[in-house]
Amino acid sequence: MKKFLTKEEVCKTYSPTNQGIAVSIGICSFHAMAEASRFMFLYVDYSRSNRDGLNILLPVISGVIWNVLMRIGFMDRSLHLLSCGRWKPKNSSKFLRQAGYCMGYPRFGAVAALCLARTCSGIARPTLQSPLVKLALINLGAEVVEDLVSYVLWRLNVNLCPEAHFATDQEVEDQTQSVVRRRSQTDLSLSAVAPAPAPRAYTPLPTVRRRIRVAHDFQYGPEEFQWLPLWAHLMPVFLAQFHTILAMVIFSNGLVYIMGLCGEAIPHLDRSEAGVFFWPLLDAEVVCK
Repeated sequence: MKKFLTKEEVCKTYSPTNQGIAVSIGICSFHAMAEASRFMFLYVDYSRSNRDGLNILLPVISGVIWNVLMRIGFMDRSLHLLSCGRWKPKNSSKFLRQAGYCMGYPRFGAVAALCLARTCSGIARPTLQSPLVKLALINLGAEVVEDLVSYVLWRLNVNLCPEAHFATDQEVEDQTQSVVRRRSQTDLSLSAVAPAPAPRAYTPLPTVRRRIRVAHDFQYGPEEFQWLPLWAHLMPVFLAQFHTILAMVIFSNGLVYIMGLCGEAIPHLDRSEAGVFFWPLLDAEVVCK
């Protein structure tokens, strides 16, 4: 806001470039990593507690209901009412809801990568009964249902978001005059302390007026964020998959565990063959402990 949009010379220089989509990429990365974190915690709980499929459905279904409510503007409406109208939905929150249609799927790329790695090792091939595959299929089905329900509600014009509010010329002028009054009060307070304060260089009023207008339009409208090009999805997808695997390694007893080299695979484990795939391992039973 301060370094890019409200500085006219900087905005004119970078407006024809792709720098403007950095905000949207950050929003998509935030949503994709949040979905990946939710899946990772479900996986850790599911694999350690040996839950059956019915028990794990409760957090999955509750997540679907919550995300659908978020997409139709339930949280925006709640914050608007709790703040007595002072909080208004921004373009960033609108884009975050739209990003839910595609940014909930990158986490499954990490699952596919782990399954392929297990298959290539030839030691612990994934099956439909393994916790990783079973939970991934449950979450994939939930994600599809969530997108379908959200799309149907959108087609039916179900929208709980507060009405969009764009700054009028009078509101921009009122905020500009407020800045002028604050300047005058500052000068009066300085003159009371020092008899002859040094003159201060203030931003011209047209520049202040433009900054207020640009900042408000960027946050609240009237134009919403445009669709990201396909190549801009690379960073959010990469970050979500990388952190999914990293978190599973950290919170799931290490790489040996998520690769299936512990548990039922121990009696059939060829230690020399496993060492070629990763690195020379110590005794597998000791590592798994």
